[in-house]
Amino acid sequence: MNIINRSYSRLSKNRVLTIEVFIASLALFFQAPQVFAGRPFDGTDPALVGVNEFEIKLGPLDFKRDASKLNWHTPMFGLNYGLTENWELNFGVEAERADHHENRFRENASEIGVKHLLRKGSIQGYSGLSVAMELSFEKSSEVATKTGSSLAAIIGNQWDWGSLYLNVATERTPEQENEVFTGIIFEGNSDNRLRPVVEFTRVSSNHASPEYAGLLGFIYEPFENIAFDFAVKRTHGNEGSESVLRFGATFVIGGS
Repeated sequence: MNIINRSYSRLSKNRVLTIEVFIASLALFFQAPQVFAGRPFDGTDPALVGVNEFEIKLGPLDFKRDASKLNWHTPMFGLNYGLTENWELNFGVEAERADHHENRFRENASEIGVKHLLRKGSIQGYSGLSVAMELSFEKSSEVATKTGSSLAAIIGNQWDWGSLYLNVATERTPEQENEVFTGIIFEGNSDNRLRPVVEFTRVSSNHASPEYAGLLGFIYEPFENIAFDFAVKRTHGNEGSESVLRFGATFVIGGS
């Protein structure tokens, strides 16, 4: 699971309201020929960007306040590149502004990984299940001497009425804690400009009770070269309940 998606499921111990802000005009500037719909999910789908295409993600911007300071977290840059029809390279950088007295952001975490399509299915226009795997490695500024890793299996199927995606991932965090992420995603018919999205997730670890979350939102594609997403997420875990509000956009440039 890439750093942008995974950061959504790592919520503060205090009540959090997360607002993802993307600048849509950048997509118009690049004149992207094709758009992959912006994803508000914690999980992902078994689809890859095309050969020599770049999928660019900007944001989100997270505001997290506790009694002593205001934390801003932003996976401010994500880049997916299509190496071949079956391989995709992923890169992400997360930045942090620790409190309002600081005048600059500092790098908080970075990640590099690959996504491999194991079986072409209905998501790619064929029949049957689409199956992919994703392997990634993460470095954290808080644990400079350790590297985290994750391995995810992604299964999806598409029908006339919509698509379902199943995610199962195991992760060794930079803090050397073990986590298991499971999630199921429903996405409405991709031919519709406006379609609903729903996700249910469970995160278990070796040091706390499982965390459960539900997400409800929609994806809107007003133009060929830009798509927006909006979602509301509710999480309940060992530290109580938290609410998250998400906005986003994703676009693709290049191609063979």
